[in-house]
Amino acid sequence: MIRDNRRIFRSKGNVCFQQLVKLYSGDAPVRAVLDELMRVGSSRGPPMEGSACSNGVHSKDGGNRQDRHPRSDTSDLVSTIDHNICHPDAPFFQRKVSYDNLPSEALPELKKLAGEQSQALLELLDRWMSERDRDANPRVPGTGRMRAGVGIYYFQEDYKGENEP
Repeated sequence: MIRDNRRIFRSKGNVCFQQLVKLYSGDAPVRAVLDELMRVGSSRGPPMEGSACSNGVHSKDGGNRQDRHPRSDTSDLVSTIDHNICHPDAPFFQRKVSYDNLPSEALPELKKLAGEQSQALLELLDRWMSERDRDANPRVPGTGRMRAGVGIYYFQEDYKGENEP
């Protein structure tokens, strides 16, 4: 399980998921291995609600800027974590805020606030990225073809304590 491999990352420092895939899977792409681990349930990611279309940022023309497969959310997050473990000198942005003693009654307001503020940020980023995307604007100069994005997710669960599974 990827979750168990995180102990390997921490204990050896220089071992990362990409290296493990290369070492044990021949020439299988890292993303394919990650997606397969998710598909068979060997790894858990953040909880998902709805479909890819209901979670995506929608552009003004009715298109959806998010990948069509919800599994890509998990592999993107794990890829960011993996990058940050393997490249601590040049990390990708990865932050979260969480508290473990919120009253249940506060969660509807938190969920609403998080949704509204996150949606506003994603719409701002969508506008910025669409101005620079060569599919949407073929006259944008530059080289290469890069995929990039920002993902935001909400989670809530009963507190189980530090030592509980």
